[in-house]
Amino acid sequence: MCEIYYMFILIVILNIEVSEQFSNQTMEVVQNMSNTIKGFFVKTMSAIKKKFQNLWQNTKEVIEKKKKSIKKSLINFVTKLLQAETESKNKTVLFSETQHDTENYMQGPQLIAFHGYKVELHTLMTSDGYLLTVHRLSLTGHIQTESKVVILHHGMLGSSDDFILLGKSRSLPYMLSEAGYDVWLANARGNKYSKMHSAKPADAPDFWDFSFHEIGLYDLSALINYVLQIRDKVEICLIGYSMGATSALALLSTDSIYNEILKSVILIAPLVFMRQVKGPLKQFAGLTNNEDELIDILDPYEIAPFKRLSRELVDRFCPGDAELCENPLLFLTNGGQEFSDENIKELVLNHVPAGGSTKTILHYIQLIKSARFQMYDHGPQSNLKNYGTITPPLYNLRNVTTPVVIITSLDDWLSTPSDVFNLINILPNISHHQIIKIENFCHIDFLWSEKAPSLVYRFILKFLKNNFVN
Repeated sequence: MCEIYYMFILIVILNIEVSEQFSNQTMEVVQNMSNTIKGFFVKTMSAIKKKFQNLWQNTKEVIEKKKKSIKKSLINFVTKLLQAETESKNKTVLFSETQHDTENYMQGPQLIAFHGYKVELHTLMTSDGYLLTVHRLSLTGHIQTESKVVILHHGMLGSSDDFILLGKSRSLPYMLSEAGYDVWLANARGNKYSKMHSAKPADAPDFWDFSFHEIGLYDLSALINYVLQIRDKVEICLIGYSMGATSALALLSTDSIYNEILKSVILIAPLVFMRQVKGPLKQFAGLTNNEDELIDILDPYEIAPFKRLSRELVDRFCPGDAELCENPLLFLTNGGQEFSDENIKELVLNHVPAGGSTKTILHYIQLIKSARFQMYDHGPQSNLKNYGTITPPLYNLRNVTTPVVIITSLDDWLSTPSDVFNLINILPNISHHQIIKIENFCHIDFLWSEKAPSLVYRFILKFLKNNFVN
């Protein structure tokens, strides 16, 4: 009986050893199979991932090509539409009774053609989606390849029209064109020529969420880049009037590459430091610390073309002619002072304002209050989100290394002598400061005074002749 028991024990032991041996072999096989499956899975997923990456890259390229194609088609469509409108209006103005009446109701391109010059309409898109229409003019319609480029940028609530209202032989663009320059007239976002966006309708609040900062960093840079595509390796001089000067300095102090691109910059009546501003704009700045009240006085978003201010507001703040003060630009710049030329007065009233954002005016009011040339103040929390600081950053004007010419007057309410002196002390490369010393030469006289050609424009032509050396 014991033998049977021991034999049974032996068989169990042997079975255990066999079972362990078999189990080890099985585990080895399973491990090998697992490694094989894992390797196959990794290779397969890698191949699938690569195929999807290639497919996505190809899809992205197709999408980008489509976007560029749509963008180009849209710009071409807008340009042709504007060109057709120009040609149509050029034909209809022939039936006007008098030259003066004709000019009053012409848009810029028609005025240029009426004055005997050829005009091209170019539509370009900024990196943030605004469609801008710029006007290029020449005496013959054929730009000489060796001619230098001059870009003119208008002031607040203005447009390219502002530079040509003095008429043939007296307007700065025509004088430049006669001297052989390739002249480009800018139109900032929000004015009557640049009131389109690739995604935002013009009646949307966020369409108007811009000031001179965006006009400089996006609009002006887009125009300079566009001109360089048309005219490779050409010398460019930028002439900025009023807000055009502000935008130029915002760009040059922020993006140093444009200091290398621009041959020189001429700032006419620049609005930079504004502590000593006079007139209604100064009164607005001291009116209240509540920005909402200022918005109620103006408009929430847009200061529309041909907008007229309320008589209540005019009676409260206007020191001059009440009718002229109903025009927002004349109200803010010279308080309704009379024009010496009645024809120019009618032209101005029929072309100004050309449109702009309320935020631009608010930004200038912030400059007056802060006595600093700074970015837009959104409030502490929004500043922290946008800038990383609770106060808005200053524009670093010492970064403006391109040669700068400044032209000012003694009786300008907005670009005052003491504020301009502060600007000159900071800019590192001032070529010249030309001061108009006659009495009562105000902010808008740089554009529309009968003395502007002799006092301002001839100096500009002389400077360009001496500095644009072939």
